[in-house]
Amino acid sequence: SAGDELYTLDPQKIAQAIFEIATSERPPVRVTLGGDAYEVVQNAWQSRLAFLQSQEQLARSVAFDD
Repeated sequence: SAGDELYTLDPQKIAQAIFEIATSERPPVRVTLGGDAYEVVQNAWQSRLAFLQSQEQLARSVAFDD
């Protein structure tokens, strides 16, 4: 059983954020709530971007020559 010290997010703030997102004119498909979650997602995207960038030369090398 987890103690309260493990929960860093305010349930009222989460509910308010979800309500505002859900009722916005153009709600996003995905939402990241919480600093820890943001860092996990950011690190994943940075890793994927680095992998993509490492393949740039190969990706561009297969085009027809001008």
